[in-house]
Amino acid sequence: MTARGGILAFAVLGPPLAWAVQLVSGYAVEEAACSTGTGDSPVLANPGSLLWGISIGAVAVACLAGIAGFASWTRARPESESEPAGRIAFLGAAGALAGFVFLLAIVLSAVAFLPFDSCTPS
Repeated sequence: MTARGGILAFAVLGPPLAWAVQLVSGYAVEEAACSTGTGDSPVLANPGSLLWGISIGAVAVACLAGIAGFASWTRARPESESEPAGRIAFLGAAGALAGFVFLLAIVLSAVAFLPFDSCTPS
């Protein structure tokens, strides 16, 4: 895989993977913080801070991947016959769009746990 291929793969796959990690780890942290066996653990004494840290990391990955996709899209030129510019432009545009869409999903997921106490039964 070339360096350009790695950047395109990151641009397309980075944002959905960041969102999936945020989603799954949020559920795992909530379950660990609220279980009676680990509720007094000092690592999970403030699960909100851990969830915010994970969310900030996911936002960073989605932003970087979106920027990489946008840069690949705008710089797509026919430089070699092994990598057509159309494929590079398409994957760059897909990465830029994925970065924006999943950045929005990550931010909405992060804002959703702000007002709620996850250990309080509904």
